[in-house]
Amino acid sequence: MRLGRTSTICFLSISAAYAAAFAACGGETGGDSSGTRTTSTTNTTNTTNATTSTTIVITGAGGAGGGTTTGGTGGNGGGVVIDGDAACVAEPRAGEQIPLDLFFMVDKSGSMGCPVGQPGMNCTTPPNPPPAVNRWTSIKEALVSFANSPASNGLGAGMGFFPQYSNPNGTGMLRCNPQDYSTPAAPIAALPGAAPALQAALDAQTSNGNTPTVPALSGAIQYSTSYAQTHPGRTVGVVFATDGAPTECTQNDNTVPGAVRVAQAAAMGTPPIRTYVLGVGPNLANLNQIAVAGGTQKAYLVEGGGSTELITALNEIRKSALTCDYQIPIIPGKPLDLDLVNIKVRVGPPPSSEQQIYRVDGAAQCGPQGGWYFDNPSAPTRIQLCPTTCDPLLKTTGSGLTVLIGCRVVVKPPN
Repeated sequence: MRLGRTSTICFLSISAAYAAAFAACGGETGGDSSGTRTTSTTNTTNTTNATTSTTIVITGAGGAGGGTTTGGTGGNGGGVVIDGDAACVAEPRAGEQIPLDLFFMVDKSGSMGCPVGQPGMNCTTPPNPPPAVNRWTSIKEALVSFANSPASNGLGAGMGFFPQYSNPNGTGMLRCNPQDYSTPAAPIAALPGAAPALQAALDAQTSNGNTPTVPALSGAIQYSTSYAQTHPGRTVGVVFATDGAPTECTQNDNTVPGAVRVAQAAAMGTPPIRTYVLGVGPNLANLNQIAVAGGTQKAYLVEGGGSTELITALNEIRKSALTCDYQIPIIPGKPLDLDLVNIKVRVGPPPSSEQQIYRVDGAAQCGPQGGWYFDNPSAPTRIQLCPTTCDPLLKTTGSGLTVLIGCRVVVKPPN
């Protein structure tokens, strides 16, 4: 029982034999068994300001319309349980995807001056002078193109570089402290507005020096973690672009296993920071270990190091970094009852139909049928989709998600 007025939506798939039961829910009699009927009614029985309602279970005879709240292919014995006390007029809200920010930590070591393509396959020390088209010019061109692409609009992007030296001109002592890499050359800001700052930061760099992988990755994660803590409504990841194995800074465990430990700790941290790895050049398969530890499955390796291939890899990273994390809508003056939230998804643009999906207890309960869950059941900050539900939405342009607040509807699977 709930105080006040209750407005109930009944989703029923019935035949004529169930008209009386349909009327009991406040709907109009009549119709057929070929589809799902939707009606609404307001129960206004007022006894000491309280309204009573009844849980109604109507099992349809199947048919083309199915027996679920979202339609379907029908079947025998499909049914809907409608909790009249909990289900009220739902307030649909378009699902707002959690915004994404990427911080790029870019290798500008001396070997980035090596030529691209076949001539650079065995290059670790660049010719002097370096060729006009080299790994550094190619990654620079790719990053500028990425930042100015309409597909990146709305993405947050920032940038840092390694190695850093005690003198601004790239000479002196190699900096091996992670703090030296935690200050961005271009802070995270939204594209396309941030594109000029990113290009200016790239233009100010020259390739030289060694490869302090662990200090640079640690510093990038420090900055990204700090940023994420002050921007809790966003998802933040690090893109680590490099052309070689770690060198120097041995006091910092500057090895691939050391980088693996740093990436893994960040991926498991609060907030979690995932590490995407972009390999620029040959013989970089060991970088996969860092990506896997960082929660991103694999490194994106561009052996030839050309700008076209790098742009493709950056676009793949952007797609991979997009998540199916959605904001929890806030209705002013109305505390959210977590048990009165439902989710519908639409794969593709309208007129593609919406499909209601099950809520599961957490990521571990995601199965082949997919579903959704809160990131933290006791104090949720976002809605997350299971991979099986998420993947089609990310891969299909025009897909959408709707959050329905106020209705508790449990859909029984067909017998």
